[in-house]
Amino acid sequence: MSNIYIIVILLASITVHEFSHALAAYLLGDHTAKHEGRLTLNPLAHLDPIGTLAFFLLHFGWGKPVPVNEDNLKSGQFGYVLVSFAGPFSNFFLAFLAALPLRYYIWQGIIPESNLISILDITLFINLTLFIFNMLPIPPLDGFSIFSAIFSKYLKFYEKEKIYSAGIGILIILIGLSYINIDVFGFVFSKLLPPLRYLVFSIP
Repeated sequence: MSNIYIIVILLASITVHEFSHALAAYLLGDHTAKHEGRLTLNPLAHLDPIGTLAFFLLHFGWGKPVPVNEDNLKSGQFGYVLVSFAGPFSNFFLAFLAALPLRYYIWQGIIPESNLISILDITLFINLTLFIFNMLPIPPLDGFSIFSAIFSKYLKFYEKEKIYSAGIGILIILIGLSYINIDVFGFVFSKLLPPLRYLVFSIP
């Protein structure tokens, strides 16, 4: 399959991810992201130049974090959990949408044009991978934001800037280990991708 399809699907998936954070924040009362032009599906509003370049060079990257003012959110910490989860959930939902026609083809015994199968399959794979990666409880990933919001009353030592800086260092180390055949992320994905793939194919 042409790399251009993979790049387009990846960038579109990241755009939907970041847009979903902005939309959830807006619906819950915080208009910060909207005022900064992030409540849009325009990829240029969400793609970080360095993070995008890293995707091509290191096969790892990031979008621009969506600004959220927690004080404006309805439902307090629960609202922040919803905003944090909105991004990963959007990737899971995109994977589910990609699985729908694949399930139909399998059930009906239809063999469609091969490029269509490839596009749907890579969409499924990329979005499940983004879901797993972003749900890891490592700052500054969404999984840690969810964890810290739920357990904020117990994290008296929590200093966001310091914790996030340390988390970025951890991510860089874990990525670096993959180049010396200690692929932590590969191990995680190999364990979680199959059951998640089975799940999206099983949802009625």
